[in-house]
Amino acid sequence: MTIEEAFSKALKKARKEMGITQQLAAELCKLSVREYGNIERGTSKPGMDTIIQIYNVFGVSIYEFEAELPDKE
Repeated sequence: MTIEEAFSKALKKARKEMGITQQLAAELCKLSVREYGNIERGTSKPGMDTIIQIYNVFGVSIYEFEAELPDKE
């Protein structure tokens, strides 16, 4: 699993646990619905500013997924 896949999976889970739509999640993260949806689907790589915005809303961090990434050789 790539870090983008792990991040998008955790983001979708966090949003669903809050019981909110992608539209509301996008508004809270100050993103367009399209951009938010792409991040949640793992088809977009968010920049650091966007990652921080998402963290501030959902508490989802890329650092949570280190154990799920394959070892680099």
